[in-house]
Amino acid sequence: GMGGFYSWRDHLVCLLVDWVYDIPRYLISCIAALILHVCSTYRDPALPSTVEALLDPKVLSLFTKLAIESVQPWECPNQGAFGSDRIWLKATTADKEELHLFAKIPARNAVIRWVLTLADVYRNDVEAYTPGGLPVLLAEAGVNTPKPYCAATKGSRFLLIMQDLRQIPKLKLMNLYEGEASPELAKTVLTNLAKLHAKFWKNPWQGSWGDTTAHRRPLICATTGHAALLVVEKLYPGLVPADIAVGFRDMLCGFRQLRAHWSDARYPMTLAHGDAHLGNMYQFGDNELGFFDWQCKSEEFCVHDVTYFLLSSYPADKLKGDEDALLKHYYDELCRRLAPGVEPPSWEVVKLFYVTKAWHCMVWFVFSAISPSFMGPEMAVNGISRICAHIKRHDGVGVLHKVLKGEFAK
Repeated sequence: GMGGFYSWRDHLVCLLVDWVYDIPRYLISCIAALILHVCSTYRDPALPSTVEALLDPKVLSLFTKLAIESVQPWECPNQGAFGSDRIWLKATTADKEELHLFAKIPARNAVIRWVLTLADVYRNDVEAYTPGGLPVLLAEAGVNTPKPYCAATKGSRFLLIMQDLRQIPKLKLMNLYEGEASPELAKTVLTNLAKLHAKFWKNPWQGSWGDTTAHRRPLICATTGHAALLVVEKLYPGLVPADIAVGFRDMLCGFRQLRAHWSDARYPMTLAHGDAHLGNMYQFGDNELGFFDWQCKSEEFCVHDVTYFLLSSYPADKLKGDEDALLKHYYDELCRRLAPGVEPPSWEVVKLFYVTKAWHCMVWFVFSAISPSFMGPEMAVNGISRICAHIKRHDGVGVLHKVLKGEFAK
């Protein structure tokens, strides 16, 4: 057998369900995405196919709805991003106003472009910046995000133009290759996540992935999960301990039960950023913070973002000693910001989700680590080792098995 919670027969049935039900649906979606990609690439010139096209003042004027007289490329920072093709621009308007802009379109790499189109990542990101939509509600909540100038999709193409954050006073851009969050920075991040979650409490944004929205979450099936884990184990031998690898396979087999636990009506849903690691945030001014790259925004219980942030961005050697205080800081901030009369979640539920949501982090890191085109080796090793340490520390495999037994169900 495969060990763990399920027998080899259970895993076999799970894989058969994949091939009879999930994978055919997935393949149909793949074919549809491929047709969409081909049609939009060769027949629809409505959106630029290269970022260099934006160096034409007429093209940039068309999409920003500004009178651009001149434009030139601007220095490019190292962000370690692979999912899109990006350019930084310095433009001058007819009124002699100087603008610094950032623009991105789908990745040049055809495989990455196809996968992210299929997974609805591009649409989910661009939709977050549609002027007059989500940016207005984020501003009302005091949640900072870059000012958008254009957010457009057509077929499998998209174009996103926004302010270049480097022009913000006292700006500090961060990424996971250069450092981790200090306790002070972590509290600032958690406070801002509490603002976001309180604003959308029991009213998730309908343009995001979810159970009740029009946009379903990307498919997680056992076959692709097993394959991804095998690739990661080959690329990084010993990175995933044997007991956690067994737990990961159990999680794949019982993913529908785990997802049902996360989506239980007893746990109020909110808007989650979905990819709340340090590289998708920026600091500015006097201890202000903002978020960008909303491509994984989703309908989730609030601890979804908290767990992902701490497991992706907080020093592994300090998390054990600091996590209770950081989790309590977030909880207090959330309770303080919820509307009068709104009942907050219990502290016990918050702690439970802090354990079970580690499996969500594990799924995303394992799937991303299969290729350096999606996640660099340093980020993959640091992230997966940090998640595995958390799972061991909190008996995450044992808690997972309790979820699969239905011990936390009504």
